[in-house]
This record gives sequence, C-alpha cells and structure tokens, in this order.
Amino acid sequence: KSFIGMLRSLVSMNGIEEFFASCCSYRATLAVFGTAGLAAAGLIAVWLRREASGRGLLGFARRNSFFMVSALTMLAWSVFVFAWEPLGYYWALNHVAVAACLAVLVRERRPGATRFARASATALILVLAGANLLYRHHHDGLDSINDPEPLLDVIHRDLGQNDLFIVLGRDWYNGMDFDLLLECLDTAGESPARAILDDYVLDPEGLASWRQDLGEDVRAALVRGGRVFVASHLFSAASYDDLDQSADPFCEYARDQYAALDGPALRRDVEEIFSTYRLVPSSFRLGREGFLELRAP
Repeated sequence: KSFIGMLRSLVSMNGIEEFFASCCSYRATLAVFGTAGLAAAGLIAVWLRREASGRGLLGFARRNSFFMVSALTMLAWSVFVFAWEPLGYYWALNHVAVAACLAVLVRERRPGATRFARASATALILVLAGANLLYRHHHDGLDSINDPEPLLDVIHRDLGQNDLFIVLGRDWYNGMDFDLLLECLDTAGESPARAILDDYVLDPEGLASWRQDLGEDVRAALVRGGRVFVASHLFSAASYDDLDQSADPFCEYARDQYAALDGPALRRDVEEIFSTYRLVPSSFRLGREGFLELRAP
C-alpha cells in the first residue's frame, strides 16, 4: 500500500486503479504492487550499496550536512506516513527531500556528467512535476464539488425548517463526501440530515429498534408538513457492498465501525422501510447525488 501511495504522489493512478478494481482481487492487487515495490526497493538498495562501497557514500553523508539532513528528513517522514496513512497524499512532501539528495549526489558524485545528461535529468523532473501539477489541478477541480459552502447554500435554499434528507452513512457515495457535509451541518445547529448507519443502526440503543426509530422520524417530519428526501444511493446495491471498505486495496482507511454489519440485510431493511411510500423524483440534489421525495401512498 505504501508503494501505491508513492505512485499516487507522482502520477495519476485513476485509470490503473480502475483496471485492477475491475479484474483483480484484493490479494492479487496487493501482490502485484507489493512485488513491484520490493523490486524498486531492491534496485535502490543495490545502487546505494555500490555507491557506499565504491566511493564512501556514508562518509560523504557525514561530510555533507545538507545531504544528511535531507536524507534523514526523508526517512523520518517516510516512517510517519507508513504508520499513519500509507495510501494518502502525504508521500508528496518527500519529493523535496528526494530531489535535494539526488541533486547533491549528481553534483558531487558525478562531476563528469555532461551538460546534456544534467539537462535531460532536469527536463525529466520538470515534465513529471508539470504533469503532476496539471493532474492535481484537474483533480482538485473535480473535488471542489464537495466544498461545503455551496452545498450548504443549496440546503438552506431548497429545504424548509421541517424538511429532512436521508443518506446511508457519513461516508463517500457517488463521489460526494457526506461525512464532511454532515459535520458542517452539525456545527451549524439543528441539522436536517440523517445518516442511517451512524444516526440509527450504530446508535448504542438503536441496534434493535433502528427501523422503528427511522420510520418514526420520517412520519414525524411528514406530519409537521415537511418533506423527506432520500438519496438515490440508498437503493443501489453497490452502496451496501463492502461497507467497511476492507476489500478495497485502494481505500485509504477502513471503516471499522461498519465491519460487523450485514450489507445485503441492511439493504433489504432500508427498502422495506421506504416501500410504504411513493418515491417521486425531485429537483433537490447535492452535487452528483440526486434525491427522491417520499410521499404518502
């Protein structure tokens, strides 16, 4: 997983991840990337060993404080990322330290390198950095759909005081970060949002009665004259597969709180609860997520 995180910090991995997700199992995917990572580490170790034995790389590190600080910074940060979140974007901070180490090595250990070789290496680094910058800019543009402020404006504009909208959990669905959105709503006061998993199923006193509690909240909102909107992902089988994300090799962290839940059974319960209402398409939507309105039969 650390090798996947390193690659993510260098190049766009979306297409590669989609390919492995479509044709390879969890174990097979980790085996492929693990083997590639070990091979890369082996090549680097061989090169470092040759440098150390032939020209005294360790002695050079002791003499060159800038190289030593850069190398130790890289190692210390790598240990932190490995222990904290190896699939995350944190590996990108190592780029500066790695570039500094390579620059010092090329300058001091390869004084005979031609200008063409140095220019080629510089051009390669600039191309990789530029491609990564363009990808990150494009990716940030796609992720901006989850900025809380515009979504909160939509909620305040389209929902009344007695209205509710219901999602499956405080998680990502259809590319939308409902965890962040619901957290912002919680801090803003009384929230019109309900997350079935977190507000009902995982409630300490709700495991046996969550179906009844959810049904009562829906009926209470309708009795008050409010409207109830349910997210479209509630009726998608994919939303209930691998709830804890433990079978996704590219998931940055597992949802341990969902590990004991039976996804297919939960889906049947949710569909049964809402089967007593008419589901009508609505104009209310949050980013990519559309909502259906519950109405009395």
